Amino acid sequence: MKKRDFLFVSVLTALSVISCASRPSSVPVGVPESPSGLDTAPEHPEKLPAETEVPGEVEPPLLSMEALIRKIKANDPDLPRRYSIEPDGRIVVSGDPPGYGIRWDPENARQQESGVPGKTVFEMDFSVTEEDSGDERTGSFLWTIMEDDSGILLAFDDDYQDVWEQHFDLLDRYGAHVTFFIQGDYSSFCVAALSRGHEIGFHTKNHLNLVKVSREVFFEETLGALETFRQLGFPLTSFAFPFGLSEPWMHEALRAAFPILRGFGVTYRLYTPDAIRAGYISSKSIDNTLYKNDEAFQADIRAMLRIVKFSGGVLPLTTHTIAANAVWGISPERLEYLLKTAAELKLKFYRYGDFFTDT
Repeated sequence: MKKRDFLFVSVLTALSVISCASRPSSVPVGVPESPSGLDTAPEHPEKLPAETEVPGEVEPPLLSMEALIRKIKANDPDLPRRYSIEPDGRIVVSGDPPGYGIRWDPENARQQESGVPGKTVFEMDFSVTEEDSGDERTGSFLWTIMEDDSGILLAFDDDYQDVWEQHFDLLDRYGAHVTFFIQGDYSSFCVAALSRGHEIGFHTKNHLNLVKVSREVFFEETLGALETFRQLGFPLTSFAFPFGLSEPWMHEALRAAFPILRGFGVTYRLYTPDAIRAGYISSKSIDNTLYKNDEAFQADIRAMLRIVKFSGGVLPLTTHTIAANAVWGISPERLEYLLKTAAELKLKFYRYGDFFTDT
């Protein structure tokens, strides 16, 4: 395995953006290009505008507080839910049915004994506030984990193919299929990964900062480097920008070859399948460097995955090598915790190509 020099960056805030992994000392730090309108919810959503009044129509009566609480306790799927990020970085789930504001707390839900093998139940707290009076009620309800389409898009970047292959059995143990964004040329790893149900994405030939090179070099690093894959008829479902950095014209240049283009950062973002198919998403880093210890990692994973499950949608997550002391990578123990928690919450393990019927 190649040795690399790392740029040790200062601790980043939850809304900052970090560069990609294990690169020379000239690693850029910047904000990934992220076209608007692709996330299922904004990080700081504003209050929804009031509906336009139509002459002759009568607005439906507001639910009583008691009726709304009954709906919350029944975990009514028709109640609107969205996530947002607080100034301190905490992710919250809220809703605003007419006349009210709801706040749920899946992060701190308490697991209960279900008495049924394979059945997972949490007790979750909530609060509901009437807008006009300010009257607030609190309570809790039982949240039963059910099969649905919520899930994670787990990816590994760069050229750690020997290391990744050593952990195929760990991924198999939890039924996890992932995407490997490989750097460089076609190799036997590509066939091995596909034979285990994973998929291959592309991460350029030499991992250059594409916003700093000429257009000629850009095309050599991206489309020009695909010749061997094309000659072998090997599928490449998606493309990940080195360091998460790109410019709009690059998206247009690459879309004909890759159904999905991917950025990289530290911000939590959920996507609908339609938003993923729109062609660009940004993936959240779960590298060791972001967490001071295993307890912090586990707390973050618990919160993120519970919110995925309760809010719905798909969460892209990315790391690099798999090693205990890797700065840009994840330890085997942390990886297993992620896989185990996702499996317990019955989250699906998606590959990028799963969102396209022809892959």
